[in-house]
Amino acid sequence: MNQRYQFIQAFIDKYAPKSKGVYVFYDGNGNIMYYGKADKTTVHAKLCSHLAGNDGKCTQNAISFSWTLTTVPDTVEIQLLEEFKRTMGRLPKCNVG
Repeated sequence: MNQRYQFIQAFIDKYAPKSKGVYVFYDGNGNIMYYGKADKTTVHAKLCSHLAGNDGKCTQNAISFSWTLTTVPDTVEIQLLEEFKRTMGRLPKCNVG
C-alpha cells in the first residue's frame, strides 16, 4: 500500500486517486481495520462514501487510509483479506459481517 493519509475530506480530495484500486483503513493504533475495493467506481469516490457513512458506521472511525491501484480490485482485495486472516486468525474488524 502507498503512504498513509489522514482520513478527512481535504486529504481524500488531495491524494486519493480517481482510478480503480484497493484501499485500506487504519485505526488510531495503526492497525488495519478494513480492506475495500473500488471496482465499479474510483478509490476517491469510495473513500468519500465511507467518510459520509454510506458504507456503514464502522469505517467512519478510521484515522488514516492508503491504497493500491490495480486493474483487478476484486482479486487483490480477496488476496489481502486471505493473507490478513491467515496471519491474524480473523478478518479486519470492519470486514466482518
